[in-house]
Amino acid sequence: MKIQRTAFPHPVLAEFNDDYKKSKFNAELIEVTPMNDGFCQFSVKFELENSRLEELVNNHEAVFATLIDCSSSMYREVFTTTNRELTFLINQKKLTKQVEVSFVVIANTTIVDYENELLHEDYDGQVLTFDKGKYLAVAPGVTLPIEKDPFVPAKSIFNLRESDEENPEPYDVYFGNEDVIDIKLPPKVYEQISNIQRYEHINPLLITMYYLPALIDALTYIWEVEEGNNTDPAQDNEWYKSILFQLDQLQIDPKKINEIGASVIAHIILKDVVKEALNSLSDYLVME
Repeated sequence: MKIQRTAFPHPVLAEFNDDYKKSKFNAELIEVTPMNDGFCQFSVKFELENSRLEELVNNHEAVFATLIDCSSSMYREVFTTTNRELTFLINQKKLTKQVEVSFVVIANTTIVDYENELLHEDYDGQVLTFDKGKYLAVAPGVTLPIEKDPFVPAKSIFNLRESDEENPEPYDVYFGNEDVIDIKLPPKVYEQISNIQRYEHINPLLITMYYLPALIDALTYIWEVEEGNNTDPAQDNEWYKSILFQLDQLQIDPKKINEIGASVIAHIILKDVVKEALNSLSDYLVME
């Protein structure tokens, strides 16, 4: 997930807010090198200027993290370190067309009674606690084009769209599009979603509400096709190939989907998004 400029319910060191004074967090993607063994090597350098946050990192209470997100293949992974430089390898097969790279400092454990003399005065007198995994600092990310023939498009395999039916169903999944799975919604619902999806912390909730059930339907559809119970030619569509790729990464035979359970597999594929949705709800309740 590309981290957008947004308001967090807790102080975060970032260039787009004033939660901290005289502080800075930057990261640079120094090099991306294709290797001969089919892997790609990433090298990142971090720069942090805030003595308290630096102390947390040095004590392993916080870590520098690089988030890799390829929406085309649904590949997501986080690489962490307490050093100022980080090098890691990714199988090139997992990276398709476009990759979002984000840089953060995250809590590596629960941090209780957090204090920092460089915090904005708005936080004076507040008792701050950061759960493990919370963002403490965010740096500008980068978008990488991947120079190879993609088997899926750069955008997500799901597309929310307004239904053009006279009496639309509350939720309608359409598999006939070559690139994406269309999720057709009534105009009023679609308008509501359009108005709120600009808030980044809401997106995991929307994905869980709409993409998760669509993925369950798609997995069931694929199982029917692979079993020969459905002769629809959708297996040539790009979204179909993308899901097959994800199943291959999980070492799941498409013919075993029904045995394992489409819902179980969908939750495995979108586990990070479901976790983010729960975190968003938790943050909202804390704000209340």
